[in-house]
Amino acid sequence: MQAIAIGGITILASCSQSSVKQQEALMSAKQKTIDSLQMVMVRQQVIDSMTQVAEAKAVTKSVASSATVAKKPKRKTTVRPQSSYAQSSTQTYAGNSVATTPAVYQEPVVVPEKRGWSAKAKGAVIGTAAGAAAGAVINKRNRGAGAVIGGVLGAGAGTGIGAIIDKKNGR
Repeated sequence: MQAIAIGGITILASCSQSSVKQQEALMSAKQKTIDSLQMVMVRQQVIDSMTQVAEAKAVTKSVASSATVAKKPKRKTTVRPQSSYAQSSTQTYAGNSVATTPAVYQEPVVVPEKRGWSAKAKGAVIGTAAGAAAGAVINKRNRGAGAVIGGVLGAGAGTGIGAIIDKKNGR
């Protein structure tokens, strides 16, 4: 009789253990589903933020191109993303409460690109210096007058060459 009782208890214990294992497996499957849904949501948030940045760049380009005056050269602008974080929220999936990670989105900031000297200005300065030096060396009797004449001629030549370079580069 005791053997039958011990056998029955063993059978019940093994059934309850398999039931616990099944519940654990079910909970594990639910958790994997929740994790995969969270990953999909995070991926979608990243895609949405990238779409917003692309749209902002397109708007910035269209505004910049429509705002230019006919004879003024275009100023190049650079869009530098400024990151912000959205508020964290809690989602419920299959009866479980899960805190979602905050979404990162980009806000475009328009930064004007620095413009250096034009080739025309560089040519004028270099031409003036080279012409003044050459004029002073060439005119040995009056070096000051030679430097002034050489500087004026060098500035004219340098400005002309720089203007050609600017036109070639579209500036």
